[in-house]
Amino acid sequence: MYEPIFCNYLRRNIELNNLQDKVRAICKGIGLMDGSMEVNVDTSVLEASGMEIGKKKIEVVSILKVIGTSNVDIAKFDCETCEYFLIAVPCNILRRIPEYIIEYHGTPTPIIHKFKECGFKVKRINKHSGIFGIGLLHFRRLN
Repeated sequence: MYEPIFCNYLRRNIELNNLQDKVRAICKGIGLMDGSMEVNVDTSVLEASGMEIGKKKIEVVSILKVIGTSNVDIAKFDCETCEYFLIAVPCNILRRIPEYIIEYHGTPTPIIHKFKECGFKVKRINKHSGIFGIGLLHFRRLN
């Protein structure tokens, strides 16, 4: 699992649930290419974290590398707009993972088109909620 901001919580959760043999915490974000980027950390995500408000520099790993080297049955994306990076991933790489669950922000149309183009069946689990247009999509690879 990739988690650039709250990795200490992720590691503790893995430990508390005895998942050390099944889940590995990777304290990096996902981007279009390897490198680093600044992200805004605001009060909406800080209530229980103790982190300071402002910008935080994080390391990121290319989404092509993440998907292309993963050996998983299901990929879950809850990454505050990085889901749109999936549009740049070639179909042959997207199809390496048979199932995706994606939280989206804004319009899901480009993501839906990409996955349909790549031979996935789409199911919208949860449509826009609230003023931020957040929803959940489920994609399953056909054949």
